[in-house]
Amino acid sequence: MGMATKKSPYYILHGYNGHANENWFPWLKAELEKRGEEVVVPDFPEAGFPALEKWLTLLKDEVKKHGEGVLIGHSLGGALAMRYLESGGHPKKIVLAAAPFGELPEFPQINGFLSKPFVLSNKQIFDTEFLIFYTASDDDPYVPPEHVQDWAKLTGVKPILLENKGHFNQETFPEILDYL
Repeated sequence: MGMATKKSPYYILHGYNGHANENWFPWLKAELEKRGEEVVVPDFPEAGFPALEKWLTLLKDEVKKHGEGVLIGHSLGGALAMRYLESGGHPKKIVLAAAPFGELPEFPQINGFLSKPFVLSNKQIFDTEFLIFYTASDDDPYVPPEHVQDWAKLTGVKPILLENKGHFNQETFPEILDYL
């Protein structure tokens, strides 16, 4: 009798000025747990003045505890997921929802995550599955549509358009379940 293979945990990563219990995070955690999945939703420190190193350290500590899995990044949490991959992490899948790709002039507080270009090796792109969710072009008040095209170019995947999602701040996100 072989050991049962351990399931990959899901990590839900909040964004700038965010926290673990906002938006669709509690809803998605409950939905995935109903399926028997392990779900980790870290609260990152000083979310209003996020420091990439501190956020990365916390994420790496959680992955050490629970194992590599699926990173679901909302907004700046998506940029964090990609920095984690870039820094040598091995997530099985990265899901981006309304993630900024480059600096946003209105939010200089997050430049530490975005000012350096994202660089991934072919192996990292090959070994990781990517999903990119975005909304109709003028619908997201924070992240311009060009950012979605930049993620698509970097990862080689076709983004998934969902209508009327704004910055994905809803309390539920049923569409995502079809992809997890």
